[in-house]
Amino acid sequence: MNNEELWGKFLDIIEENLSTVSFDLWFKHLVFVDFNDNTLTFSVINDYYRNHINKYFGELLDEVCEKVADHPISYEIVLPNEILNKKEEPKEKEDK
Repeated sequence: MNNEELWGKFLDIIEENLSTVSFDLWFKHLVFVDFNDNTLTFSVINDYYRNHINKYFGELLDEVCEKVADHPISYEIVLPNEILNKKEEPKEKEDK
């Protein structure tokens, strides 16, 4: 399964388990970032969304992670500025 299929399956399972209103409000605008080292990384627009999703939907996300891949995976929610920081880190290390 490629990353696009994994992400689509992840969202489909979440959508099946939530009301349309909850899915549209909290999950419809998530952005896939990466799937690496058995961690599915996606971004949200701000810290409020990240905290709310972790608090109220964390258990669901853990269950979905168990179902979505052929092996156990985890998830990480990041903010857009954290994605930029991660991309810049290797360059900083190389410059030193």
